[in-house]
Amino acid sequence: MCTIIILHVEFFGIVESDSMTPLLRLISGIAVRFAIPYFSLMAGYFLAGNIDRRPSEVLSIALQYTARLGWVFVFWCTIYALIDPTKTLTLVKTHPLRILLEGTAVHLWYLPSLLMSLWLFVALGSNRHQKGFLLLGSVLFGLGLLGGPYKHTALGINLRIDPRNGPFFTTLFFGIGAAFHQLVPKLNRGWSAMIAVSGFALYCLEA
Repeated sequence: MCTIIILHVEFFGIVESDSMTPLLRLISGIAVRFAIPYFSLMAGYFLAGNIDRRPSEVLSIALQYTARLGWVFVFWCTIYALIDPTKTLTLVKTHPLRILLEGTAVHLWYLPSLLMSLWLFVALGSNRHQKGFLLLGSVLFGLGLLGGPYKHTALGINLRIDPRNGPFFTTLFFGIGAAFHQLVPKLNRGWSAMIAVSGFALYCLEA
């Protein structure tokens, strides 16, 4: 949660000051970006655990998760709508679908996105078809990259939507979390540390 706060404070420009060098801001901005995928991974991990304990109540569990996240989404949408009602009314008139996908503030996109991943997980048979779900997540992630961050490269495509919204960037990590619950990786600390450092190095290079 601290990394999420740092990430958004950076984006909102609150850390703009002479005491914080551009290099330090760049490093901090890259270092905390793992947080949102990690939240998706943990959501999948704990949901799979609940389903394993109550396999006959999959629909009930999904509805419980949906209610919890839905109330958070509605609450904060209401708060932001009250702060700037004119902006909200304009958004409703011009981009009604966007209200459903990201709410009344852009950083709320994560909640509906996570809910879409959750229901895809349930629709595909949840814990029984992990490989199929991971494959779907990989395809969505690839489309999200090509239609989003890499849109203006030679490989880019025009999806005609903002791929940040929707299941593109949460489904794969949600599936990885669920898979980790079923098959806990058996690695010693040395291998774990090496994989973590190598992955983070590649991630920083790509960023």
